[in-house]
Amino acid sequence: MTKHRASVFAAVAMTFLAASAVMAQSRPYGASNANGGDGYRAPNIAAPNNPYSDYPYAEVQSVPAAKARAAIARMELLRSQVNLDRGTRAAVRRFEKSDDMMKASADQDAAYFRYQAARERALQPLKDDAQYRAAQEMKQQIGDKIVEKHEEAAAAKDKPVLHEILAMAQIKMRYASAATKREVDALQKSDEVRQAKSLLVSSAQSTAKLRNRFNDDLREDPDLIAARKAVYDQKVAYVASRTYLDGLYEARGIALDYAYFVRGYNPYRVMGYDPYGFRYSYYGYNY
Repeated sequence: MTKHRASVFAAVAMTFLAASAVMAQSRPYGASNANGGDGYRAPNIAAPNNPYSDYPYAEVQSVPAAKARAAIARMELLRSQVNLDRGTRAAVRRFEKSDDMMKASADQDAAYFRYQAARERALQPLKDDAQYRAAQEMKQQIGDKIVEKHEEAAAAKDKPVLHEILAMAQIKMRYASAATKREVDALQKSDEVRQAKSLLVSSAQSTAKLRNRFNDDLREDPDLIAARKAVYDQKVAYVASRTYLDGLYEARGIALDYAYFVRGYNPYRVMGYDPYGFRYSYYGYNY
């Protein structure tokens, strides 16, 4: 009799310990039966590996491991992307500091300054041209008047008088076209400007050829090809891990709903409920 009571007390204690261990993962019982009372609530089984337990231990405990794998896959993706970015920036820095690129950039800058100097010397005679100076001054004055008219229209409550602004803009355009035409004529007559412009175009084309060749080499670089492949592989791994985790979430929800239904509405499928005697099944089923 004493041994039987001790075994009963031990079973009860193990049941309470198991209930407290899975309390955070089980769902609340809020359903009611047809009579208005609470539905049947079967007790929790003690051991997590109990083959007769209806609690989905495997489904619940597999989620943390899947979350860890998804986090690792995400960090591996970030690391592979960082490696690709670092390799690309290093290749660009090596190209910009290479002898060919530095020489081509210096030649292009020198050609640009030479062209600017030749252009200023070709336009120097226009500063003594009265018609050119008058066109430039009228263009500046009309531009100032247009700005003032916009400010007055913005400060006034009435709508701005657009036809006045449009008329002044047309007059300004005529003066600007006249001044630009005289500048173009002066530049076309200068042999120095034509030579400097040709040299500038040639140096710019040389620089563009170097950059185009570098872009082709960058696409065919074996290290960068391997880095891009690693990024793609990590993307695939991350998507797979996230999909697996979402599937586990769904399976865990289905398993918890099933366990909740079985324990709340079907007591004869749960070990621990014995209405017809100790260690006996429901009448009509297995003895």
